[in-house]
Amino acid sequence: MKFLLVVLLAAAAYAATDDTYKTFVDWTMTHERIYNNVEEHVARFEVFKENLALINHLNRQGKGKFALNKFADMTREEFAAMYLHPFPIAAKDHPVNFKATDAPNPDEKNWCTEGGCNPIKNQASCGSCWAFSATANMEGVYFKAHGTLPDISEQQLVDCEHDCMIFPGTTEKVCDEGCNGGLMPNAFTYAIREGMMTQKDYPYKGKDQTCKYDATKVAYHFSAWQWVDKNEDAMVAALNQLGPLSVAVDATYWSYYSGTIYDSSCSTTTMNHGVALVGYGKEGTKDYWIIRNSWGTSWGIKGYMHLIRGKNKCGVNNFVCSIKA
Repeated sequence: MKFLLVVLLAAAAYAATDDTYKTFVDWTMTHERIYNNVEEHVARFEVFKENLALINHLNRQGKGKFALNKFADMTREEFAAMYLHPFPIAAKDHPVNFKATDAPNPDEKNWCTEGGCNPIKNQASCGSCWAFSATANMEGVYFKAHGTLPDISEQQLVDCEHDCMIFPGTTEKVCDEGCNGGLMPNAFTYAIREGMMTQKDYPYKGKDQTCKYDATKVAYHFSAWQWVDKNEDAMVAALNQLGPLSVAVDATYWSYYSGTIYDSSCSTTTMNHGVALVGYGKEGTKDYWIIRNSWGTSWGIKGYMHLIRGKNKCGVNNFVCSIKA
């Protein structure tokens, strides 16, 4: 009660001179933020102000729409530590299994409107984007092959999958580490070997746990996985012929994205987040990819992003792969 009184007095003092503080207080109420003490409350307000300034700057660029959301009191370092984990970069191109074909493709494609996607999921405060990217691909590919949409367990991968690989084109050995990051190809290798359980039988908890794999409850099996060629013709063909794809991107500045086509800041040579590529479309004269994220429905376009297409934005062409049902 005493802390609440201090905060209210502080709020009154700030509110008299600072409209940003009123916005912050409203935001804390909307997102049910309760801080441990006055010092933390003030510190988070300072972070909030910096993030609001960044959002305003990004909106002035006109390369996407950005807004306050649940990440607004996190520093960039905190956000990166929780949600972004580096993906390896090959010194040379990795072997490619799927290349562009001469088959015609539609002008637009969206697997989610065709029934090939489950509702948007939320990885919460666990660095498990790689698992969500992998399962979105597994679910979509299975739907394309069999006509039914499974709901596959990310938690099984987080808890039980610790495969390693020497990343092609490097000498770097990369092992999956649950909430501390992983690679979709490792997840595919595990899924092919062990099979995957359902969300119902192995629900997501958003934290590392002891493995609870039960071979008697395996519901889905896969035969192989493949790299997709690093060009848009191959990606479009793969989307149509295989289903949703698993990709890595640079999501450093994605945290406040809220709509329209993203053409803002990011790197084409640094990747730190796994997502699913579920389709492509057009808005006016601009082509875009449809990205399915794992940060809940309050982020982006109800959990999705429209990413500018035609320029390898955020490295979306660099790390494209898919399992086979």
